Amino acid sequence: MSCIKAVGSSKCLVPARSFTTLQTRRVSQTARMCAPMVAQGTRSKIQELYELAKEHLNDGPPSKEAAAAISKSLGSIPLSELGFPSQGKEQVKQEAGGIRGALGRLMRRQQSNAQASSSGRAPPMTYMHIHEEPAFSLGIFCLPRGNQIPLHNHPGMSVFSRVLVGSMHVRSFDWAEPSQNIHTQGGHARLCIDRTVHEGDPPAVLYPTSGGNIHEFTPVTDCAVLDLLSPPYSPREGRDCTYFREEGKLQDAHVQLKPYKPADEFLIGNEPYRGQRIVHRRE
Repeated sequence: MSCIKAVGSSKCLVPARSFTTLQTRRVSQTARMCAPMVAQGTRSKIQELYELAKEHLNDGPPSKEAAAAISKSLGSIPLSELGFPSQGKEQVKQEAGGIRGALGRLMRRQQSNAQASSSGRAPPMTYMHIHEEPAFSLGIFCLPRGNQIPLHNHPGMSVFSRVLVGSMHVRSFDWAEPSQNIHTQGGHARLCIDRTVHEGDPPAVLYPTSGGNIHEFTPVTDCAVLDLLSPPYSPREGRDCTYFREEGKLQDAHVQLKPYKPADEFLIGNEPYRGQRIVHRRE
C-alpha cells in the first residue's frame, strides 16, 4: 500500500479510509523503555482486559455478561498504564500540566510535522497500536479538535470504546433492515445515539446489529479514545470498513445512508504506544 509522508517527518500517513488495514511499525527500543512499570507480583489492568478478551472474544459476539465484564475492565485501566501522565482531578484541569496538556503537546507536534499550521488544516489524527490477534485488536485514537471520523461501519464486529481524554460527539445508527449487502451498498438506518461523550463516562459497546454499529466521531476538544474491536477489520474475511453519508433529512429517527469515499486529505497516521506492554498468552 502506498503512503503519504508528512513533510519533515519519517512517519507514514495513510489515507484514513484505509485505517482498517493500518500496519503499525514495531515500537522502538526507546518507547519500550518509556513503558510504565507495574509492581512486581501484580497484574496490570490492561493485562486483565487482555485475559478477559482472550476468554470471551473467540466465538462470535460476547454474551451480555461477558460484555459487561469487558466494559468494566476497559473502564478501570488507569491512564498512567496507557502512557498518559498520572494526575489528580484538579491537576488535570490545568491545561499546561495535566493530561490534556500532554495530549495537546502531541497534537501540536503532529501539526508541526505535517505543516498543518501553514495549510490551515487541523492536525492529522493518529493511531497508537497496542495489540492485535485474529479475535480482537486494541489501540488508541488521538483525535484533534477540528477533525472528524465520518460515519463508518463495523460489519460482524463488536466494539468497546472509552473516551480517555477530552470530549467528542458521537452520532450512530443501526440498519433498519439488515441484509447481506447492506454493509457495502448502504440502506435505511435508524438513529441510535446523538450526544457528546466525555472522559470519565462508562465505555460504550456496540454489536454487529445493535448499539449503533455505524458511528461518527467529532472531537469537541482534543481527545483520545481507547478502542477494542472484536474481531478486527479484515477485508479478506469480509470485514472491510465502508464510510457513509446521510442522504436527506432525518425523519422519525430514520435516514438513508449512502457509501462514499472520503477525501485523500483525510489521514490517520501512526504514533508509537508508550504504555504498559501486554504479556501475550501462548495457546
